[in-house]
Amino acid sequence: MTRAEVLEIQEALSELGHDPGKHDGLLGPATLGAAVDLAHTQGWHEYADALAGGQVPAAYINELQVLRANIEATEPEQSDLGISRVGAWVWGNQLSRKHAQAIQRADALGLSDVALFATPEAPARKGKFSPRIDEARMIQTCVDYMALGMDTHVTCWLHTDRSYLLAMRRYVDALVAQDCIESLEWDTEHMTNQGRGVSQEALADVVEIFADLPIPIAITGYGFATGRDKRLTDELVKAGVSVQTFGQAYSVAFVNRGGKRMDTTPKSVYYPGRSQKAALSKGSWGRWRHDSRVETCLGLAAYKQPKGKESEWMETCIETTEELGIQTVRYWSLLTLTGAAGAVVSELCKRAAERRLDG
Repeated sequence: MTRAEVLEIQEALSELGHDPGKHDGLLGPATLGAAVDLAHTQGWHEYADALAGGQVPAAYINELQVLRANIEATEPEQSDLGISRVGAWVWGNQLSRKHAQAIQRADALGLSDVALFATPEAPARKGKFSPRIDEARMIQTCVDYMALGMDTHVTCWLHTDRSYLLAMRRYVDALVAQDCIESLEWDTEHMTNQGRGVSQEALADVVEIFADLPIPIAITGYGFATGRDKRLTDELVKAGVSVQTFGQAYSVAFVNRGGKRMDTTPKSVYYPGRSQKAALSKGSWGRWRHDSRVETCLGLAAYKQPKGKESEWMETCIETTEELGIQTVRYWSLLTLTGAAGAVVSELCKRAAERRLDG
């Protein structure tokens, strides 16, 4: 492989949010590590062993080029509708000791929706569904937000252990019986981080256990939907389930686990405007954009915005999202919506409320 070919791979990895280290045309550990990370993120597990051994399969390069081209090809759609629903995820102690503060913030912003994150990131033990708060407290939390005119949703990490899924279904049924949630949402991000696939048997379990749920199911995950997320959405749609997708189109300036700041230049996938197009590319959540059985929504970020550019970055994300024809957005997370970020979202909520009234 020539240095020019390796350099092209490094540039593509950077644009897709995986740091290959210095762009020097050398196939070193940082580049190979980034290539492996991308393979797991995309569900391309068949390439991981070769990459870890220092080989870059031609099929992997082809997949990389197609993914990069799909992002570049995502064109805005002309839409006069604009964003009409603005929500936020409510996470961690925002459900417990900071509940009153979270309620006040949501009300002050004028949010239309809140998604209450019911589960910690990992189960206490394999197969154990361990919600942060029990059914009774979750019902009361929903009622508190509903009293302010907001729609409430419950979010859970998705694990494919059958006993975990059955316990989750019992928990959700208790909420549905009280008519206090509009949808169940599954977050698949941690599965992507672990490079885990979902077997056909596990997909069958998910469909069997949740296909008759009387509320929509939403799926959220990385901006680049993995093969796993695509199969999951496809199987639910085939089963007649009403599905929403929330591709995480996060534009952030953050430091990765190695302590190195990620690229925030206009070519980076995390740059405002580019993140939203990437999430809705043909190879990602945009796959269902024109499928009437699936409502395509976006998750946006309010955290770790560049200092002094918070408003500029967030407004660009909103403008691009509206150009792409998306009407429902959700922010991570509620108590980060303060200061300049909060002011941007508050104005967006006002416009969204006017659109709902006009509609």
